[in-house]
Amino acid sequence: MATSLQKVNLLRGLLTGNAVKTDPIFIILDVTRRCNLQCIGCLYHSESAKRLPPRNPGMMDMTVEFVNRLCHELKTTRTRSIVVEGSGEPFLNPHIFDIISVIKATGFQLTILTNGTLLNQKVIQQLVEAKVDTIKVSLWASSIEEYRLNYPGVNPSKNFKKVIDGLKLLADIKAEQKSHFPVVWIHNPITLHNFRSINAMVDLAIKIRCNGLSFLPMVNFFQNILNATFSVNEEQLIYDSLMDAKKRLETYSIQHNISDVLTRREIGEKVWEKFPCYIALFHAKIRADGTVLPCCQCDLELGNLNLTSFKNYWNSPTIQAFRRQTSTREGLMRLDCDCRFCSHALDNRRIHQILKWLSPFQAKPH
Repeated sequence: MATSLQKVNLLRGLLTGNAVKTDPIFIILDVTRRCNLQCIGCLYHSESAKRLPPRNPGMMDMTVEFVNRLCHELKTTRTRSIVVEGSGEPFLNPHIFDIISVIKATGFQLTILTNGTLLNQKVIQQLVEAKVDTIKVSLWASSIEEYRLNYPGVNPSKNFKKVIDGLKLLADIKAEQKSHFPVVWIHNPITLHNFRSINAMVDLAIKIRCNGLSFLPMVNFFQNILNATFSVNEEQLIYDSLMDAKKRLETYSIQHNISDVLTRREIGEKVWEKFPCYIALFHAKIRADGTVLPCCQCDLELGNLNLTSFKNYWNSPTIQAFRRQTSTREGLMRLDCDCRFCSHALDNRRIHQILKWLSPFQAKPH
């Protein structure tokens, strides 16, 4: 979460012509390309993805040495949050716990996104002892049958049980050790195979004592290959189910993102027609090979941290040109990025709502 100073400096940069007045609010580390699942909507490992050119070439795993160097450099900035996620399952990086130790030892808040299949007792104990701040488990199913449909090619009964048992064990170990960490969220992408089970997912979150439950309609990146479109009636059912879920989650004091989901639904698919993109002023995604991307939905390479320092990258001509181009809707539309249902749409809209009132005082980009 951005501090007040970070927000002020972000606006200062925008008002002075997209000059950088702040550091990234958070960094995403894509620590591995390995994965043990084939989620139907995955950009990297689904059957649909395998029919297209690979999106993430390069090294298989991010090294501890790279993370150590990056964290010590970022320690001198105002960046305080690192998210471990990306094109693979983080716990398949053979050095993941060394990476976690480095991130926590250098003082960063750490969020890890995982599919939950590797949450055994040893892994959970290490997460609790390391005081990892947040674990988000991506779970596309509330039953074995839904798991089979959303995760083809694996044993649905075995895998679903692994995830549920792991989450229960995590809650038990936290309670035994009187630890608040990690905060545990379930993230539920809504698909044609599970949209009727939103309240069943709420039941599951209550049962396994999660701290939060987030939803997001699956973005179909494979429109020419995969049918994932909801009918008007199905959209209405999803809306009604989310409203019911919101009430139930709040009754149990479970955090959620339902208001944000409904706002993103109002914004719609073509976010580039609504407002510019400010992502390169507050965020960076870093692949295992050091390549820096604007975000998870854009493969435009803006630099490589094996060739330069993060400070030099953050002020490079390449990223400055990207910021100038995305500061207008026209420039954004010319980019070869898949911005449909952008995951940063709400952040961009919040910034734009403030900036439009300050635009008379805004310097022209240079």
